[in-house]
Amino acid sequence: MPETPLRHWPSGVLPSGKAPRLLRSLPGGRSNASYLVEADGALWVLRINAAHPLPGVDRVREARVLEAAVSAGLAPEVLHCNPESGVLIARYLDGRHWQAGDLEDKGRRNRLLKLIQGVSRLALVPPPLDYREHINHYLVQIEDRHIQLPQEIRRTQARLIGLLKSPARNSASLVMTHHDLTPENIIEYNGRLFLLDWEYAAAGPAAMDLAVLAREWRLEPEVLAGLRGVDTLAIKSALALYDHMCSLWRLLNLAAEDP
Repeated sequence: MPETPLRHWPSGVLPSGKAPRLLRSLPGGRSNASYLVEADGALWVLRINAAHPLPGVDRVREARVLEAAVSAGLAPEVLHCNPESGVLIARYLDGRHWQAGDLEDKGRRNRLLKLIQGVSRLALVPPPLDYREHINHYLVQIEDRHIQLPQEIRRTQARLIGLLKSPARNSASLVMTHHDLTPENIIEYNGRLFLLDWEYAAAGPAAMDLAVLAREWRLEPEVLAGLRGVDTLAIKSALALYDHMCSLWRLLNLAAEDP
């Protein structure tokens, strides 16, 4: 493994000043590369951002949200975060990632819902996530790559026109939303739950995180209805929007994997 990632490690971030040691690369997305690093006897995740972030990702907003999330005990400690240089260093938690089956236990389900409630109580950091712009970016990429858009996705796009209005037009109903509550992003460490990957965290409708919870953790919207003042219809509407964004994302990824 090349040592070049460590050239991004900023000087003076740890008291000893000793050189960090690169251990291995970590699974990452298209918007960054991540590495496990040992420094001053502790383990850290060194994340190096891609030059061009994915739609919906705002690194300045992410930095501000992370600061609040760490202070609230929702996210791992951040050692260094510089949107301009594209470097984030956060504490590596050697814990257990929860799986969908964990939520069959009511106690665990309540713990996760409490964590999400903590996210919704964070102060709003502008700008909100504009779902219409987010989806249009996907559609432009699909068209540019000459990917055939399935008729089912076309029909869904037409049905969702009313839901694709900019959330900024109804800011009073927005709460801080993580937008990526997959099991991979929930980790239990020393008896506490933490949320990882705050790239898409932004103001959004309260129903959106519950919709992600319904899909990624196989929960019925009816089970989540009433939480945070959200009804079943709002969760189902947000779920349709989330599923549509995921369909476009998968379509682009499949095309990228074709030789």
